[in-house]
Amino acid sequence: LGDAISADDTYVLEFKNFGKNYIVANKFSPDSIVQMSIVLTYYRLYGEIVSAYEPVLTKRYYHGRTEAMRTTTTETVQLCKTWFNRFSSKEEKINALRKATQNHSKLVKQSSDGNGVDRHLYA
Repeated sequence: LGDAISADDTYVLEFKNFGKNYIVANKFSPDSIVQMSIVLTYYRLYGEIVSAYEPVLTKRYYHGRTEAMRTTTTETVQLCKTWFNRFSSKEEKINALRKATQNHSKLVKQSSDGNGVDRHLYA
């Protein structure tokens, strides 16, 4: 195990071009942007879309735990296809990003409100 750990290199990138304020000013959710970035990066690296989930806190409830919210949705798949299509315009890419992030934010809200379905399947 030590050899496997030592074989990996870690690089830290300090991104200073924009941050939360810019994302919010453009009416995006920072969490949704990060999640879509992860999905887009995976798609770019491996050429496929995989099932992924994000834990969502249900802290408003007594002894609230988490709900597992699936980030891979129809809108996410469409975002990946649009984003890496060389014929897609910037407007089409931004529209796909907006749809995917809006859907992601809606699902996060539903999950945090206790209306998620994933954890119920494990009960």
